Formats: sequence, structure tokens, C-alpha cells
Amino acid sequence: MRAALLSFAQRIGGVAFFARYGLWRAGLVLFRRVIAFAIMAATETTLTAMVAFLLAWGLLNFLWLALLRRPAAAGVLSLVMISVLVLLSQLKYQVLMMTANFIDLMIVDTDTVTFLFTIFPALRAIVALCAVALVPIVILAWRNDPFRVRRLTALSLALACAGWLTILEMKFHMEPFEAHYGGNHVSAFACSGVDTVSD
Repeated sequence: MRAALLSFAQRIGGVAFFARYGLWRAGLVLFRRVIAFAIMAATETTLTAMVAFLLAWGLLNFLWLALLRRPAAAGVLSLVMISVLVLLSQLKYQVLMMTANFIDLMIVDTDTVTFLFTIFPALRAIVALCAVALVPIVILAWRNDPFRVRRLTALSLALACAGWLTILEMKFHMEPFEAHYGGNHVSAFACSGVDTVSD
């Protein structure tokens, strides 16, 4: 009985998980979630916005998982996309007092990017350095990830996140979140995407 209880406690506590895969490899999977929750806590202002953030984060993760099948690499790429979205949304808010929305993504072209690099000359070097740093991080995550996810499972979960995000937007009408002093960057963007696609 005591052995069974110890075995159960180890499984619940995650000891077996870390013992099987190692602290470093298991940390690759868990670390990105901690950063995502920190970004959510720093940028989302209401409970509904936080739920929308988590659904958008899940949608991105599962789409990358459907392509790559490796949770660590998918998590790194999703985290980069979320971080870039928050930074661009903050930049737009500082200039226009509006957060980024899905229509901004639709009108991005080479002229827009050239104009942005002309206004902020240091941005070109920052983007280049980030791209150079990102490649080895993704390769490292790819090679050291012991986990695999089935593509059909990941795609089904991505569709579930998209469905729940649509229901959330229709029920709570998330558009006014843009006005919360530049907050709710990810939730406002995700819900504007739902509005654009549904229209």
C-alpha cells in the first residue's frame, strides 16, 4: 500500500516526468508556458481578456504543432509571435492611440515595412539580430525535444481553440478592449481576427 501511495505521489508531483526526460528537456516545455503567463499578466487587464489570450496562445501553439509535431519548437515560435505582436501593438498605440488589429496584418506589404524601417533606422539591425538569434534557439529546441504530437490531434485542438475564441467574442463583444490604455494587445487582436473572418 505504501509503495502504491509513493508511486501515485510521484506521478502527481511530476517526479517521474522529470526523471524520465531530464530537468533540462522538461524545462524546455515548461519554461515557455511561464513566459506566456507572465506576458498575459503584464498585458491583459480583465479575466475575459486573459481567457481570450489563452485561447489565442493555444491556437498558435496547436497550429505550429500541426506543422512541426514538436512542442518545444512550436512553443518557441508561438512565444516569438506573441511577443512581436505585443511590441508592435504597443508601438502602434504610442503613435495612433490604437492597438494592433487583424486588418493591420492584412495590409502589411514591402512598402509598409520599408517605411517602418525608414522611421526607425535602428529597427533593421534589431530585427536582423533577433532573426539570427532565433534560428539556433529553434534548432536547439527541435533537436532536444523528446515529445511528439500527432498532427490530427494538434489540428483538432487548434480548431477547438478557434471555436471557443469565436464563442467568447460573440458573447462578450471584445472590441472595446482596444480602449483600455493600450492593454489587451493579444486578446483585442485575436477577437478582431474573429470579427474579420466572420464578416
